[in-house]
Amino acid sequence: MLRKGFVFAQTAGSCSILNRFRTMLRILLILLGSLVAGVAAVAQESDSAATSALGGTFASAGGSKGTLGRSTGPVVVITGAELRQLPGVFTLSGALRHLPGLAVLNSDGQGFDPQVTTRGFQGRNLNGVVETDHVQLLVDGKPVNSLERGVINWDQIPLTAIEYIELARGGASALYGDGAGGGVINVVTYRAEAGGSGGQATVSAGSFGTFLAEGTAQASIWGRPLSAFGSVLKAGGFRKHSERTSGNAGVSLSLLHGSTYDVMLSGLGSRRQYNIPGPLSLAQINESQVQRSPLHQFDNVGESTLRFGLDAHARQSGTRVLSGSTTVEWRSVDQVRTWKYFPDFGSTQGRDIRTLRIAVTAQLEDENLLQNADRAVAGIDAHFGTISSTDYPMIHGEADDYAAYPGGRDSTAAWGDGHRAAIAGFLLYEFELLTRFRIALGSRFEVSVR
Repeated sequence: MLRKGFVFAQTAGSCSILNRFRTMLRILLILLGSLVAGVAAVAQESDSAATSALGGTFASAGGSKGTLGRSTGPVVVITGAELRQLPGVFTLSGALRHLPGLAVLNSDGQGFDPQVTTRGFQGRNLNGVVETDHVQLLVDGKPVNSLERGVINWDQIPLTAIEYIELARGGASALYGDGAGGGVINVVTYRAEAGGSGGQATVSAGSFGTFLAEGTAQASIWGRPLSAFGSVLKAGGFRKHSERTSGNAGVSLSLLHGSTYDVMLSGLGSRRQYNIPGPLSLAQINESQVQRSPLHQFDNVGESTLRFGLDAHARQSGTRVLSGSTTVEWRSVDQVRTWKYFPDFGSTQGRDIRTLRIAVTAQLEDENLLQNADRAVAGIDAHFGTISSTDYPMIHGEADDYAAYPGGRDSTAAWGDGHRAAIAGFLLYEFELLTRFRIALGSRFEVSVR
């Protein structure tokens, strides 16, 4: 009996393994058939496919300007005119919700300071604070993520100043470094044309004391095209201790312009101040949804940014383009943050951060090198950044301790500073293997000193 039972168990195990093998073989055959059908569909020439060819719309989030039809990655372009026609969209952060492939996670009840995620990349810690954004934000092709954490200030660019937005989903680290693991968003602002003049302004108001005024203008100074934009935002917030104010102004001036070259000087200044009401427990939500967390009653952030840039483009011969840019950015952050170690116990401290970033980029692009419709981009990036941080202890304890605390920072402080210098070379080559089937090969080599 024991032997029969053993033989029966052995036979049942063999049948189970055989059934699993058959199931895996069926799945493999289905996937193989789907792959063959997909390749055949890509390679097949048809008249109906010609009517859906993408072209005429330019995208530069992939490192250089080109048509959507020749992009090797999923690229989406939405114009400023289309953005302004969307219902309920008044800010850049609100426009992000209409870009396919992005997941927008709100940090407050009004949609300010969202965290943008794509392809599963997310950078929140256990306290719900955004530690980093794995999406690289470019403004006119220049990175603007913060130096110390890589987070994004979405209040810098008003909606009326946007000519179009480009979204390139997927890794772009070969061109932009490790901060572009999830994708790249390039916001292109309006640039004045020679002889152009005029402007526009919008004013809107809404619930919770929300007020927004923004505008753009273009003119000529000494015969040089000049464009400018600015905005002011004020919001009372849905909850107590969630007030917010922000303002920014930007300007660009064409220093040199010709049929084969262009030199542009630009500047941007931004300031914002907002309070953080903090998360509530379920019992606190049932009591009042608009109250502030007793442990977060001192939390606030004040941030100032000043950025200058110089861009140059020159077409050497045929399709060969040489471009370069230099950016200098100074940033100041004064914040008070609370870390909750337990649901009813927190620790609050103030922090002052000062950063300076200098970036220089030069790249050469050429097309039709080895075959028609191929493209090569080679370039060098050099970055230098400094950061200084000062921490001020304030209070730690339970809600009763916070209620008795008069506010203010402790005179005892801990401080530190650091710097990072990096230089990188990158190379990208795209070519057409079959009709409507392109391959991109990219690499990046970076050396940094800290």
